[in-house]
Amino acid sequence: MAPKPPRTDRVVLNAILTCGKLKPAEKRAFQGMYNDIERGLVIDLTKKQRLWAESVYDKYNVSELRSAQRRDVKVRQQQEFKPK
Repeated sequence: MAPKPPRTDRVVLNAILTCGKLKPAEKRAFQGMYNDIERGLVIDLTKKQRLWAESVYDKYNVSELRSAQRRDVKVRQQQEFKPK
């Protein structure tokens, strides 16, 4: 099995911003980082920012939350298109 490609800074920031578990100060900080990337003010997070973002991603188990959200969406879509 091939290794998963690394997550980009934008993907990590978007995932943690949409997880719904951030404290207000975390949300402000990560939103600012995300906005800077979106506006093209920075290309990549600094090493310190990236480590913090990854630690928050892991702390809140964002990958599991996103997997569960995708499963829920898939189930809803299947139910909506299920012939009656």
